[in-house]
Amino acid sequence: MMKAFFEKSRYLGLLIVFGLLVSAVCAIGWSLMGVSELLQKLIESAGKEPKLAIYFIELADRFLIAIALYVLTVSSYELFIDKLDLPDWMLAHDLNGLKEKLSSIVILVVIVKFVSELVEWENPAATLQYALAVTLVCGVLLVLGYMSKKSK
Repeated sequence: MMKAFFEKSRYLGLLIVFGLLVSAVCAIGWSLMGVSELLQKLIESAGKEPKLAIYFIELADRFLIAIALYVLTVSSYELFIDKLDLPDWMLAHDLNGLKEKLSSIVILVVIVKFVSELVEWENPAATLQYALAVTLVCGVLLVLGYMSKKSK
């Protein structure tokens, strides 16, 4: 009886998958709103707005977050519910794989944010501190990912 209960309880993962899917759809909508805002700035400034590069970088960041949420969604579905016929790079086949994918995407988002900060370059000392913080966070995530792979 308990075995059947626990086998069926895996469908609680659908709540996780649904929550992630809603989040991914919201992030995609947020990204598309960014495209609209960027087009408006491009048209209004005839491409001469000095911060256009920053807007493009921030837009890429929005899409990275949307992609991350989608990858987490399909990976969670595969982990809890059933196999999917998707490219292997999109899927995590265990919790360590899911953490690795999330870490990789966090690193990308942090780097994109740093590049955005670098392009603005208003305060060199603060930018250096930001660079050190980015390096530390990315380094820790990379070391944890390496240690996770090594322990397998």
